[in-house]
Amino acid sequence: MTSGDKEEALKYAPPDMSSAKAQIRKTIEELKSKLQAHSERVPTFAANTDKVQQITSALLEASLTDPTEADNSLKTFTTSIKSLTAQDQPILDDISAAIKELDAAREAIQAAHQHDPTRVLTQSLPSFIFHSTKSDQIPNEVNVTDFVKDPDATSKGMSNLCRAAGLSVQKIRECAGSST
Repeated sequence: MTSGDKEEALKYAPPDMSSAKAQIRKTIEELKSKLQAHSERVPTFAANTDKVQQITSALLEASLTDPTEADNSLKTFTTSIKSLTAQDQPILDDISAAIKELDAAREAIQAAHQHDPTRVLTQSLPSFIFHSTKSDQIPNEVNVTDFVKDPDATSKGMSNLCRAAGLSVQKIRECAGSST
């Protein structure tokens, strides 16, 4: 895309997660209200009021735009809310119901990112490895026996390529053994 004489970066609209975020906000606000009522009903649970405020505020302030961040924030919230002290069965039921709703919202966020056009495009792009020095050049032939004994000494370039491809010396040894 060009604008006059300048090229502009290709930009996709981010995935729409407004409904999942709205569901999270609604669930958190409802849970916070229920826990406040429980604090009045169960005096020992009232000691958690500040912690509930802190836990719910942290999740409400999280951006939740990145799927990993959303997953981590929701898991942290779940762990923290379950650790509240002096819970009775009605409190546990309200917390469990909220966690179930939050899990559904988390799955919606994950699904939205699976269909994100930017993610699809970047996964389709090839990866390139650039070797800039003579010592990084990969030879046409490498003796496998010598290479598995000391990969870096035999061919530094081949050793780097194998690491980039995720091939361990053990895997190369296994592959070489199966072809003989």
